Amino acid sequence: MIGNKSDLEDIREISYEEASNFASSNNYYYIETSCLENKNVFQAFEKIIIETYKEKVKEKKKEDGEKLFKISLKETENEIKRKGGCF
Repeated sequence: MIGNKSDLEDIREISYEEASNFASSNNYYYIETSCLENKNVFQAFEKIIIETYKEKVKEKKKEDGEKLFKISLKETENEIKRKGGCF
């Protein structure tokens, strides 16, 4: 679960604690992001990719035990930071 626009703290409607508790109680990963501040943007996409891949590997192993290809991100976090927070 991703909370965006975390830089707009003064107009926040749901507290970090409330969102984090909701995510935790539903077995979700939670992260807040801000493109304006370049905060956690790369990490959010990276986490989604990694966790999706892990789930697909589990599903595939259950089906037939075949090995799947490895994934890697083309750009490093530092390269993305030089370009700005948003893709």
